[in-house]
Amino acid sequence: MSLLVAVVAAAVFLAAQARGAHPMMPLALFRSRVVAVSLVIGFMLNAAYYGGVFVFSPYLQQERGESALHAGVMFIPMTALVAVVNLASAKLAARFGPRVPMAAGQLSGFSRLLALLTVEPYTNVWVVATLMVPVGLGGALTMPALTAMLLDAVPADRAGTAGAVLNTGRPNDEVTGPRRGESDAQHTAQAPARC
Repeated sequence: MSLLVAVVAAAVFLAAQARGAHPMMPLALFRSRVVAVSLVIGFMLNAAYYGGVFVFSPYLQQERGESALHAGVMFIPMTALVAVVNLASAKLAARFGPRVPMAAGQLSGFSRLLALLTVEPYTNVWVVATLMVPVGLGGALTMPALTAMLLDAVPADRAGTAGAVLNTGRPNDEVTGPRRGESDAQHTAQAPARC
C-alpha cells in the first residue's frame, strides 16, 4: 500500500513541477545526460553503501549475536578512511578528470559487494568488516568527483537543486527506521527465545 501511495505522490509531484511557473525541481535538469547519469550512479552508490549498513547491522546482531556496540564497531573500518579518500578523490579528479576516481571507486565497491555475497553465518566478523572497507572507500572515491561533475553540468542558480536531488537518493532513518522497527518486532515475536 505504501508503495502505491509513493507512486501516486511522485506522479502528482512531477505533474505539478511540469506545470508550475516556478517549479521547486525543474524537470529540464534531467534532460542533461551528465545530470541523469550522475543521479543514477549516485542513487546506486548510496543504495549499496547504506543498504550494506542496513543489511549487515541485523546480520551481525541477530544472526551472529553481536551486541549493538560491537556491531557498530565492525563498521569503523568501512568508514575510517572516508575523509582521507575524499581528499584523494579531489586530487585525482583534478589531475585525471572526474571519471578516473569515479570508475576506480565503483569498481572497488562493486568487487567487494560481490565478495560480500560469500558471507555465511560462520564467517569471521573481522573478515566481514574487512570486506566492507572497499565499499566505503569506493563511495569516498566516487562521490566527490560525481558531485563536482553534476554541479558543473547545471547552471549556477540550479546547483542547490541538483545537489538536493542527488542527496534525495540517500536512504535515511526517517524512511527506513519505522519499517525496520516493525519487522524487528515481528521477527522477535515469531522467533523462539535464545538461551
